[in-house]
Amino acid sequence: DDTRKALALEAARRQRAEESDQANRADCQRLTGELKSLQLRFQELDIKCLEVEAKNQNLVSEMIAQKANTAELINGMNSLVQSKAPGELSDELHDLMSKLTPQSSSLEAKTAP
Repeated sequence: DDTRKALALEAARRQRAEESDQANRADCQRLTGELKSLQLRFQELDIKCLEVEAKNQNLVSEMIAQKANTAELINGMNSLVQSKAPGELSDELHDLMSKLTPQSSSLEAKTAP
């Protein structure tokens, strides 16, 4: 009788252990799937970051070029102001200002959110 009881208890323990192992394997498979999904999402975000960094570098390069163009225009305006009489300035200053405006508008459009 004690032997049957011991065997029944051992069988029940083994059954619980097997069920626990199956549940653990299922959890492991689920977690592995979630991990792979998160790894893919991380890779996507990493690619997005690289794209944003490249765009930022392009914008910085454009801003540097715009700064150089602006400095050139300012130097041109200064030379113009120094070389002309006050009445002669308006048309040439207007031409220089029209060159400056499209450049800054273009850069503002690219940096807008």
